[in-house]
Amino acid sequence: MAEGNDLEECINEEQSLTVICGNYNFTQIGNSQYANISNLHIEFYVQTSVSTYDVIDINLNEICVSIPYLSTIGASNAFNSAWEDSKVRLFDEVGGNPLQYNSITATLLFKEFLLEELIIEQSGSSFSSAPCDNVPTNEAVYCINDD
Repeated sequence: MAEGNDLEECINEEQSLTVICGNYNFTQIGNSQYANISNLHIEFYVQTSVSTYDVIDINLNEICVSIPYLSTIGASNAFNSAWEDSKVRLFDEVGGNPLQYNSITATLLFKEFLLEELIIEQSGSSFSSAPCDNVPTNEAVYCINDD
């Protein structure tokens, strides 16, 4: 746990500093693009009292993503957008109810959001917490947020 107003300013800036941004090597199987994506993580801080913050750490390790009816670039963009939208939803939910969440419960909620956002991006999309066989593995790429 950390304390102080300077930390709060630092935390707010750091949490919006990086976004997932890679173009991933998908393999088409039937009508869907498949890719294993590794190094997927989010770490952020929630304020639990006036001067106290807890760390929420979400680490999905490697997942298999399936996105139908899109090109490789379209599938990459859909995944990136779904990840970022899920992250925003998670920050809003956990930040509004910080005492109800820890890293385990936040991870479960994030997975729910990610599936919902993937389907919003492209109906029929899904992911699994285990890698797919015979599908390339890509390491997640994070970029500095220019906003």
